[in-house]
Amino acid sequence: MVNCWGAVVNAEVEGAILDRYLLDTGIGHACTVNDAGMVCWGLNSKGQLGVGNQDDSESALSVRNIQSVVDLATGLHHTCAIIDDEIIKCWGENLYGQLGDATITDSTMPVLVK
Repeated sequence: MVNCWGAVVNAEVEGAILDRYLLDTGIGHACTVNDAGMVCWGLNSKGQLGVGNQDDSESALSVRNIQSVVDLATGLHHTCAIIDDEIIKCWGENLYGQLGDATITDSTMPVLVK
């Protein structure tokens, strides 16, 4: 079980394969991996939770279409994951091109890094 707390980042996350090395926090959101895949919670004003909306969540939500996570990283308002050692996907704020998809458009869903 992982417990986190702070400014609207209050969550208890359970799962059979929680990995303490795959836990990262942004300015107001956090992500980890459990038996359901990658989960994130907290502030979501730029879509940094990767769940298809911009609603904040105190509960851990499954990131859409993200399984087999090898590593993850969170930025101020964006998140990235390495999947199966070969694919990198990112989501959230993209004002400076931090999603790596050759745009500057925010995304509430994971996009493939090009």
